[in-house]
Amino acid sequence: MLIASIKEVIQIIPIQPGSLDDLNLFKDQVWISLLTPDHIAQSGLHEKGKITLIVDVLSGSVEGINEVVTISDEPMNATLLRATLLDSGMFEVEVYFDQIFVTGFETSVHVLFPTGGGLAGLSEMEKAAIDNLDFQRHVFDELVDIIFDSHRDEIKALPLPCLLLDVVEMNPTRKSCYFSRPNIPGEARVSSVANNEQMMHVATICKSEIAGLLPAEMMNSMKAEYLSFYLKKGTDEEPFAALENGVQMVSHDEVEWIPAHNPPLGHGMAFRKSLDLPRSDHSSIFHLQFSPIEVRQYEALEKTFKKLIRTNRNSSELNKLFGYPDNIQNCVAYWAERQFSQREHSDDIFRDAAEWQLLLQLSPYKHWFPIFDAIGDANLYFMIRKKDWMEGNFNHIQLISQST
Repeated sequence: MLIASIKEVIQIIPIQPGSLDDLNLFKDQVWISLLTPDHIAQSGLHEKGKITLIVDVLSGSVEGINEVVTISDEPMNATLLRATLLDSGMFEVEVYFDQIFVTGFETSVHVLFPTGGGLAGLSEMEKAAIDNLDFQRHVFDELVDIIFDSHRDEIKALPLPCLLLDVVEMNPTRKSCYFSRPNIPGEARVSSVANNEQMMHVATICKSEIAGLLPAEMMNSMKAEYLSFYLKKGTDEEPFAALENGVQMVSHDEVEWIPAHNPPLGHGMAFRKSLDLPRSDHSSIFHLQFSPIEVRQYEALEKTFKKLIRTNRNSSELNKLFGYPDNIQNCVAYWAERQFSQREHSDDIFRDAAEWQLLLQLSPYKHWFPIFDAIGDANLYFMIRKKDWMEGNFNHIQLISQST
């Protein structure tokens, strides 16, 4: 893995999209509007660009690197056009940004390359291994060692394994699914209201489908073969009733899927494992008491890491099992603790909020499920206390919703 520290920007070349200098490497153009410092005049509108930099290679090698990511709190992908070794031992590199910068490229450079900024890159062989959790951990640890001088041990303890959930066509071989019609037989059915018509099935997770993707100690807390999520159905007059203490989870070893008409009801799940990090305003970060500079360093770490392992994915638009909630407003764990304990706002809540973990996150921007017709474009977060998860106790699940 390449990690390089930027020592000097020696040339900035704005490029007009569609001109002869536009390399047009990617079919889909991304438009970027960055927040720029007030004292910097805009250099133009709707530009791409090319930059020549002097960098010091801190880790890895430039060999085999075709794409780099800026190490900043606004990480961007760029193509590495060339890297020339200088007599000083540093490299002169030329990188090309295929995104269209609304505020002008020269202006955006001041955001992309703040003092102490850098570049990170993976070879094609390393990209092929990016779904491996051990390799992701290596990438993360390398970034921590480069970015931070303190808090390294605490920061390295933060990553949690999670599963990113894709939406695929329902078929008989898939047991994990969203919004289907399960019939839960046996004692689980008797002891729950999951089959009650007032409850809406949200998702079912099949343990045997995910067991090989996550560490064994995580799976040991899932006692039964299936874990199903339900919400109380709202009405046309009160659609948000589904979010008012109407959440239930059922742990069961058997399930029968009720046949549906064509097209089939429900959607299947496909899983991708990943290491996950909390946002800078999560309760677990609050306890580290970062300085303002360390907060910005952490944001650079978190966003750059996610950029490297989830190319072109917006983390607020993910369906996810475990890991950390990708909050849209502020710390979801904080709201779970406050909602559960009915406490007033205070910093003391952050201490207890760190005991809440994410079970399931659903985003309307990943896939528009029927429930979003009732509640709008809000992310849903099913939260549980760590102690309750270890004991298989689902009586205190908290559902938090957040929207822009």
